[in-house]
Amino acid sequence: MRTTLQLGQPINTYDLGEALKLQTGHFKVIPPDGDPFYVTCEQGKGIVDVQWPNQANTKPLTVVKVFEPTNTMTNETGATPIPVRATG
Repeated sequence: MRTTLQLGQPINTYDLGEALKLQTGHFKVIPPDGDPFYVTCEQGKGIVDVQWPNQANTKPLTVVKVFEPTNTMTNETGATPIPVRATG
């Protein structure tokens, strides 16, 4: 059984496709060179292959879940909750 990443939970991986397999949400990916990018994963869709030029996978990527969709969840009344963003 695969564990779903929690918000703010960092992991280190050499294989982004495998790390995000079966995950949903928005993820910040920080490669060894430190120039971050973002990946969005939708239910039922996966990442096939991601490679960086001149990168021999000698150092792992850091992946952090930064947003989790709520559109598939409903509360006890059957209504879909509206995500609230913190300000400040």
